[in-house]
Amino acid sequence: MIRKILEFFKDSAVYGVGQLINKVLQILLLPLIFIYLNKIQFGVLDYFLSLINILSVFFGLGIITGLQRFEFDRKSYNFNEVISSSFLILSCNLIFIIPLLYFRNSISIFLIGDDYSFDFTMVILISSISAFNSIPLGVLRVKRKPFLFLSVTLTNFIFYLSSTYFLISTTNLNYKSFLWGGIIGI
Repeated sequence: MIRKILEFFKDSAVYGVGQLINKVLQILLLPLIFIYLNKIQFGVLDYFLSLINILSVFFGLGIITGLQRFEFDRKSYNFNEVISSSFLILSCNLIFIIPLLYFRNSISIFLIGDDYSFDFTMVILISSISAFNSIPLGVLRVKRKPFLFLSVTLTNFIFYLSSTYFLISTTNLNYKSFLWGGIIGI
C-alpha cells in the first residue's frame, strides 16, 4: 500500500514538473516579447496565442480524458480501440480544418480587420498538430511512463524556446517568430 502511494506521488511530481515547464515557458518568453515586439505586434501575437489555445482544445476533443477513463475502467479497456478512436476523432477534425483553411482570408479579415491569412494558417496548423501530439503524451500518461513524458515535454520546450529566440533575434519575423517556433517546437 505504501509503495503504491509513493509511486503515485513520484508520478504526480513528474507530471507536475511537465505542466510547470509549460508555465515557465510563458515567463521565459516575456523578455523576448518586451525587447523585440512593439505594442501592435504584441497584440497580434496575443490574439494568435489565444486563438491557438482555443482551437487546440476544440481539436483535442477531450482525447486525454477519454484515454484516462478507459485506463481506469479496465473491464472495457482495449488499448488498440482507444488509440483507433482517438485517431478517428482527430481525422474528423479535417472536416473543420479544411473549411477554416479555405476561408482563412475572409475569417482573418472578419476577426482581425486585416489579411493575416498566412498567420491564420500557421495558427490552424499549430492547433491541430498540438492536439494530435496530445495522443502520444496521453498514451505515455496512461502507460505510466512519467519520465518519458517529461523528456518529450522538455524537448518540445527546448525546441520552441531556442527556435523562437533564434528567429526573433536574427530575422525580421517579429511576432511570426513565435508562430514558427510553435511549429518547430511541436
